[in-house]
Amino acid sequence: MSLYDLYGQIDPKNELWIKAKYDHIVETKQENYCLVTLMLKNFNSISHELGSEESERVIHQSFEILSDLLGHDEYIARIHSHYFNLLIKSEPTEESLHPRAHQFHFAIRDIIEEKTGKKLYLEMGFYPMIKEGVDFYSARYYADLCRNMSHHQKYAESSYELYYLSYVDQKEEYAKFQDLVQDALENENFKLYLQPKVELSTGKVTGAEALVRWIDPQRGMLPLAEFLPSLEENGSIRDVDRYLFDKACSYIERWHKNYNQDFVISFNLSEAYYNGPYFMPEYKETYKKYQFPEELIRIELLESIVLNDLEKLKPLVDEIYDFGFSCALDDFGSGFSSFDILINVKLSELKIDRSLFQDYHNEKERLVIKGIVDVAHNLGMKVVAEGIEIKEYVDYLTEIGCDYIQGFYFYKPMPIDEFEKIFVLK
Repeated sequence: MSLYDLYGQIDPKNELWIKAKYDHIVETKQENYCLVTLMLKNFNSISHELGSEESERVIHQSFEILSDLLGHDEYIARIHSHYFNLLIKSEPTEESLHPRAHQFHFAIRDIIEEKTGKKLYLEMGFYPMIKEGVDFYSARYYADLCRNMSHHQKYAESSYELYYLSYVDQKEEYAKFQDLVQDALENENFKLYLQPKVELSTGKVTGAEALVRWIDPQRGMLPLAEFLPSLEENGSIRDVDRYLFDKACSYIERWHKNYNQDFVISFNLSEAYYNGPYFMPEYKETYKKYQFPEELIRIELLESIVLNDLEKLKPLVDEIYDFGFSCALDDFGSGFSSFDILINVKLSELKIDRSLFQDYHNEKERLVIKGIVDVAHNLGMKVVAEGIEIKEYVDYLTEIGCDYIQGFYFYKPMPIDEFEKIFVLK
């Protein structure tokens, strides 16, 4: 779907094309580049009003406008629907990137006003490319973290976030951040949130995804973009993940023993675990402190990361299953998906990324979704649809036999104590 342009022709400026540009910039050590992830904000609701064909024209027009704003040796690719990746030249400072975000915002803002009476806004994440050894998918992951939580600088309703802490290498800054993390762990300021998964055949919540939130006593809930990239960059995410895994296990045991209630809880496996020591010895040690079935633990593997080293992934997955846990493939369809993973790696669950649920009226999109569900089922996997917010998708996913839905249509992420009150102590 993402490889085609407005007129049904193969679009050469797709994900593989811009990845090749990124790789060339890295290999030739070109300086002052920034990877930008950009999405048309709230476009799902706008597309319902415009219709499928007109929505595609707006996306195409946005692409052309943004292309015209780029200079020599700057690039843009449409990855899927209304989500774009750009490579722009800029100093890695907010002072330099602020005008570019401002420029993109005002160029796009008014293009649908005549037809809808509404403005069109942007969400943008900026990743300055000054760290060595960061591959395309990891860089985009960091930029998307910022885009998803962008709130720092606003132009009306457009917003952007700059990935900053990732390139501050001074020992003083590193030590300061480490101290903040340790203080937060000791004071239990990292909180475990769960986003429920609803089983479509029964309408019941049968599991949830574990998520981290940092609740600062003075500032309240910190934006993920402010701390999560740095946790992953310096490896502190391992300490936080172990703490939250231990916390979750204590609740799972209590629900199992005291209330005869079992929920499969999924845990994201961060990039730090692929580049460092295996996490399983630590997780096994934690799990053995408690008593509940191993199958209530599921480890989520991020597609964009595992694509980089499939051979390295296999022994890790084997160890997970040998112990009794299971695996899910997260964010399937978020990029140039590789079916090699589905064929060669044991998986219990496939999670379809929210980016594939952009335009319900688009017949091709619905066919792609159905195809993924059918393939996963034929390979013996359950399917979770992520990011579902409207009833039309719920009805369609039920019709084609999708197993679970995770999204705001049913439930937002909630503190684990709230989850317990609603679904365990009911």
